[in-house]
Amino acid sequence: MSQTLTFGKAVEQLYFNVDVTGKSPDSIINEFDMVAQEHHVSKPMSSLSVNMDMDAEGTAWKVSHTFKFSKGPLPNMANDSGYIKIGVGEIGDRKKIIEIEWCFRFQKELDAILFFEELKGIFMPLSTKQRFEDDKINPARHAEFSTRNVNEKGVRDVTFSLGKAFNSSMYEIRFIPYNGYSK
Repeated sequence: MSQTLTFGKAVEQLYFNVDVTGKSPDSIINEFDMVAQEHHVSKPMSSLSVNMDMDAEGTAWKVSHTFKFSKGPLPNMANDSGYIKIGVGEIGDRKKIIEIEWCFRFQKELDAILFFEELKGIFMPLSTKQRFEDDKINPARHAEFSTRNVNEKGVRDVTFSLGKAFNSSMYEIRFIPYNGYSK
């Protein structure tokens, strides 16, 4: 029996089928550990912005977990490398995901364009609103998708950007989810 793809399931697919909206930070980190080739953890850093984001008193810490991948989340789509970086805010024993950075890199521009077009093809029929833009000053392409389907849960707004990496000759696609990724 085939299951219809929803906006939320499409977002989850980009995270290697890890649900980043309905689980605890520790659970999400453990699931990424099982699919990533490498996992690096930063030293905890004191953070005033985490205090404000978590609306808490006391010393807040931010810890970043970077998961590196040599395969992309979409079957049959080439990429050379990628990472998902998760920022976790901690105050005492409370934890909250405060940011997720998603980026996949490509040596060949054509591979990046094909991947970007595949993403557009996935989200276009699932969205209730979409916008496309080409940046002429800093050559890049942008695609934004939103759903206002009342049955959708979790991430309901996403942006994809395709452009040249700042620090190398590679091309990269960045994915930015909006409206929260943790409870």
